[in-house]
Amino acid sequence: MIARDVLSGKLGEPDLGEIHARGTWRAKMHVDLRAGRHDFVADEPPDRDGEDHGPTPLEYVLAGLCACEAVTMKRTADKMRMRIDSFEIEANGVIDRRGRKGTAPVPAHFLRVEVRAKVGTPESEDKVQRLREVTERHCPVATLLQSAPLEFISVWEKA
Repeated sequence: MIARDVLSGKLGEPDLGEIHARGTWRAKMHVDLRAGRHDFVADEPPDRDGEDHGPTPLEYVLAGLCACEAVTMKRTADKMRMRIDSFEIEANGVIDRRGRKGTAPVPAHFLRVEVRAKVGTPESEDKVQRLREVTERHCPVATLLQSAPLEFISVWEKA
């Protein structure tokens, strides 16, 4: 499915919404951010010319993936009538630093993203895997990353 097909109406009448964020560069690598009604900061560590006032932009991408999968998991579990007692998720990304530095003709984006989640539930392992499949099919951040030219690995297990 290609975004232009959705936007053009080829896949039916779209129900479009917008999400907005803005950033204001302050100094060095410090960026003040606003998304919705929330203010936060992104920065880089000192070894990358920042002052470490907040997560890096790539850390925000991974944190957004974790948050989005957790929220989507809860909605999905409710629809599936699954009992979830706990949910922990982590995401790790691999990049080739040469791309960001511009020292080699390699991508600046993640080359691989790996998600690992532990689901505390009395449900079966099969239901946990079904929960993962449905969650990752409906999670906006996961589907965005899965459609990117990178390796996307996801492992969910019962806690």
